Amino acid sequence: MQPEAIERLAEDHEFRFYQIDRMLGIQYPDRIASFIFRNNLEKKRLMGADNTFVAKPWLQEIYLNLIAYGDPVLKHELTHVMSGYLTAGPFHITFEAHLQLQYRHRRGTGCGRRLAA
Repeated sequence: MQPEAIERLAEDHEFRFYQIDRMLGIQYPDRIASFIFRNNLEKKRLMGADNTFVAKPWLQEIYLNLIAYGDPVLKHELTHVMSGYLTAGPFHITFEAHLQLQYRHRRGTGCGRRLAA
């Protein structure tokens, strides 16, 4: 990957992180590790999955194939990890309905707190 492409992808990560943080009304406290593979074969060899994108909220990690700047899959996978901040439990996995309710509630208040599942 060219240095310019890496820089643009890093900027896209930062921008999407900021968007999600604002949408959820939280101040996500940690960094998220983003593993980007050149292709499906490399991803299969190194992490076991080839034709899918993966988020592991409990590890604060996302696994992507090489994507273009602005690809919506980045925001989608980051949302899985960041929304885990709103839940309790060992894996910090949110259920979509629960997340939607919390988002509607937070839109008006802008407050953020951990919620018991």
